[in-house]
Amino acid sequence: MNCTMFQALPTPIGDGTTKLPSSIWFDPVMLAPPTPSLRGPLGPPPQHLRELHWPALLEECVARIRAALARPIQLERAGPLRRVALLGVLIYERQPEGQYRLYEWRAGEVLPDPDGGHQVGLPWLRRVPDGKVVADGAPYQALWLSCYAEGLRQALQLQWPEHPLIDHYVDWVQLRLEQALWTDSTQQRVRALLAQALGLDASIVRRARRWLAHPDGTPIRLADYNLTLWRRQQGPRLQAESPQWLPLLTALWRHLPTEGEPLAKLRALLLNNGLSPAMWRLLHRTGTHWIRPLRNYYTKESRHNGRAALELLLKAQKFGTSQLVPRWLLRALMNLDGNPNRPRKSYLKNPEDPIDAPMAACLGHWATDMARSGDESGLQRLQEQCHLLLNWATAHPQVVTSRTLRQVTLPGLWRKAEQWHQQELAKARQLKPWRTPFDLTVIEHDELEIVALTSAAQILEEALAMRHCAGSYVDRCASGSYILLSVRRKDTGKRLATVGLQWADGALQLHQMTGFANTLVPPQIAAFAQQAVACLKINPPEPMMPKSSKPRVHVRLTAMWGNDDADSTIKVSRRRWQQILNGESYDTSAWSWYEGTRTRTYWSFDGGKLTLSQDDGMECCHLTARQLYVDEVTSTPRPQK
Repeated sequence: MNCTMFQALPTPIGDGTTKLPSSIWFDPVMLAPPTPSLRGPLGPPPQHLRELHWPALLEECVARIRAALARPIQLERAGPLRRVALLGVLIYERQPEGQYRLYEWRAGEVLPDPDGGHQVGLPWLRRVPDGKVVADGAPYQALWLSCYAEGLRQALQLQWPEHPLIDHYVDWVQLRLEQALWTDSTQQRVRALLAQALGLDASIVRRARRWLAHPDGTPIRLADYNLTLWRRQQGPRLQAESPQWLPLLTALWRHLPTEGEPLAKLRALLLNNGLSPAMWRLLHRTGTHWIRPLRNYYTKESRHNGRAALELLLKAQKFGTSQLVPRWLLRALMNLDGNPNRPRKSYLKNPEDPIDAPMAACLGHWATDMARSGDESGLQRLQEQCHLLLNWATAHPQVVTSRTLRQVTLPGLWRKAEQWHQQELAKARQLKPWRTPFDLTVIEHDELEIVALTSAAQILEEALAMRHCAGSYVDRCASGSYILLSVRRKDTGKRLATVGLQWADGALQLHQMTGFANTLVPPQIAAFAQQAVACLKINPPEPMMPKSSKPRVHVRLTAMWGNDDADSTIKVSRRRWQQILNGESYDTSAWSWYEGTRTRTYWSFDGGKLTLSQDDGMECCHLTARQLYVDEVTSTPRPQK
């Protein structure tokens, strides 16, 4: 085989064909057979790979790569398309609008001959996903050599079918090729020639670096370049023709194909993800500008922008499609599961929470009626009381159904929620307060003070006044595993923020901090709270009374999920277990194990049902108390000293 570049017949590429050649085709029939000689352009192989050594194959491969490096770029025009071939293995195709696609040569299929031999099919071109292609500084590292490695592997498999060391031999050859031929000076020269041939828009590259920088520090991808170019081309037209869709399009750029009409692609994407046509028409009338302020409920990574936007649309749709839900009402629903101070990746639940469907639809209906009738006082009261209504609904999921809510009026629901809150507050006042293991008098500030919440009643009052979910931490605070603090003004006693502390490695650490209705805490208040937590001095523990030597009986509860691959276990008293079976609430945490990995998991019992969630807030399991594995464990009595 004397030629170093295989001149292929016209090969399909995209919607057309190309005559650009490939270098990765090796046919063993046209090569000298393997010999036991250790000579070769890459030196002798390791001892255990010498039985696979094929000097003629390596000489042909090295000759082709040297020829490709001598002339790394080849150009081709096909009407409005412009193609740039790189090193005989890659082809960049420039579209008329300036975007690029990448294709790579793949070894042809091996077909059997009628006489018992074989035929090696012609190489073919495969589209490479834009997200896997480096646009700035290509080719990236020495990944292009893997195309030659594939051709070598095919030739070796034809010569030694099913040999176990072929992959090891190819890896050794690829490493030696990189060391011998892909030197630093060669890399710089090839990359400079490719950059000149591609002619990427420098301003687009800079914008892509600024907007779409990758957290691992790797260069921007071809998808980032195409996306940024598309945004610049389509942005002015959309701003003029459809400004109401621009905020949503900005969040969903990555999820839309760059070919075709943007709004048509956006509509298809939204409908495929559960958005109704009625909601699409509502958004067309009202716009999507309201999405951006609610984006802070989600993690800040750019790859989550699309998921956050889709979830917010689906959440808003639950309130009805006759009128867009007020932002404060949607915030109240989001606050049940998270807040901007501890953003999450997702708020969608599986199975769907009844609060997310019938209760949201009911509140949305009432808010729409009040807005249309001009009932400003009723709308103001609904805004002030919606947190209480949602908390009541969360505590009574068995009655929050579409049928039940159709039979109740808003004043009736207010009375039910207020009665329930007063009952819970009365129960909390009967519980004993607890002590905090630190002294807050050492923290001084001219305008602010910190108050420890040392009883269930104080926590419920804080939760109602601040409109957040501090009430769900009562049991954890009573057990000493969690501590809540309230930041207030000294002169008026106005509550400004709630601070949560948890134990870690024997010390108290700041877990979360939230303002009114789970809003972000102002920087000066956050700085004071962080400084106060850092200055806390833990009091020495009180002398412990000698423990009883009698054995104690506990109930061990084990939950299993995920095809029984994940499990978590807790121990409770027999009295607590009976309370759980009777439907009382109980929250605790324990470690869970999945394939040897340990994760903190939170157990939450309510109404005889168990919800398991993890540190990121994602719910991983829903079980009934009867589905748990239950056994009694008797502790060993301590020996008397």
